[in-house]
Amino acid sequence: MIDGFVSQVSLSKLMKYKPRAEWSIRPVGGIHGMAHMTRVLIWTQVLAQMVRDEGMTVDADALAWASVIHDTQRWSDGRDRQHGERAAAWLEDHREDFPESMPVEQIVYLCRWHVPDDNLAPEMTDDLKVFKDSDGLDRWRIFDLDKRHLRTAAAHRALQASHDLWNATRRITSPDIFETVLNAALRQGIIGE
Repeated sequence: MIDGFVSQVSLSKLMKYKPRAEWSIRPVGGIHGMAHMTRVLIWTQVLAQMVRDEGMTVDADALAWASVIHDTQRWSDGRDRQHGERAAAWLEDHREDFPESMPVEQIVYLCRWHVPDDNLAPEMTDDLKVFKDSDGLDRWRIFDLDKRHLRTAAAHRALQASHDLWNATRRITSPDIFETVLNAALRQGIIGE
C-alpha cells in the first residue's frame, strides 16, 4: 500500500499491455528485462492516478505502452545511451502491429526522451515527468535510486512501495515474469483485481 492511497489500477487492465518477447532484441531477463518493464508499467499507472492531485494531466495509455517498449531495443544492460532512440524508431517501424487507437507519437516521444537529461528534452511534459519517475522508481535494481531526481510528489510517496515491489520480484525465475510481477503488486495492495 502507498501512504493511504487507494489504487484504482487493476490487474485486468494491465494485462492488455503484456509485452511480447519478440519485441526485444535481447532475452527478457536482465536488469532491463521483463520484470523491470512490468514494474515500470505498474508505476506509470499508479502515478498517473496519483498525479491528478498535483494538477497534472497525463495519458495513462501512452505511459503504459511506453513502459513495455522503452527498453526493448537495448544492446546490453550496461551504458546504452541510444536505446531510447532505437525504441522510438522500432515503434515507428512496427506501428501496424499495435492497436490503431494507440497514441504512437506520444509513446515515441516518451521512449526517445526517457534517457537524456531533463533539460535536453524539447519539453518536459507531464507524461515525460511521470514516465521518468516510474522508470526511476525501479532504480533499486541497480542500487542507484536517488530521490532528489524524482520529479513528482507522487513518486516520493511511492518510494517505500517501489522498494517493496522490487524486493519481492527481484529474483523471479518463473517463465511467466509479467504475471508474477503483477501478482506481487496485487498481493502488496499496489494494484487491485
